[in-house]
Formats: sequence, C-alpha cells, structure tokens
Amino acid sequence: MARKKKTVKKVGPAGKYGARYGRKTRENIKAVLKEKGAKHPCPKCGKKSLKRDLAGVWKCRSCGTRFTGGAYKPETSMGQLARRAVLSQTPMIKEEEA
Repeated sequence: MARKKKTVKKVGPAGKYGARYGRKTRENIKAVLKEKGAKHPCPKCGKKSLKRDLAGVWKCRSCGTRFTGGAYKPETSMGQLARRAVLSQTPMIKEEEA
C-alpha cells in the first residue's frame, strides 16, 4: 500500500473561508488583509511603525501621530493623485502672490 503525499497550501488569512467563494476572490482577500496588517512608513517620522487603528484611521506607534487614510492602506490611489495635484499647483500659487 502506497502512502499518500501530504501537501499543505499556504492560504494565509483567507483560510477561514475554506473552499467557498472561488480561488481568485480568496487570493484578492489575502492580498488586502496582508496589506492591512502590515507596518507602513510614517509620513511624519519616517519609521516603519504605522499600524491601522480603526477603519480608515492610522496611528504611528513611534511618534504617536494619528491620521485618516484608506480603510486598508494609509494612502489611497486617489489620495496620491490629489496630493500630486496640490503639489504641482503650489509653485503657480507662489508666483501669483509675488
């Protein structure tokens, strides 16, 4: 009698869903949950100690700064776009004032 080889799949935090919802959906959930739980760089002090406090609220464990951002990331793609737009307009505003 041949022994069956045991294989273990690394499903991460999406393992609680078992065989439900399909492979791609579980992979997407795994990516989002890993991003949410990871440490991110703080925009104020620069240390990699920023953690999610509540949905959309982020707190730096080092300097204590709290700010709002995305629900799963500290800065959303729309937030980055808005920041770039404001920074690109800043030199124009300074020239108009002078």
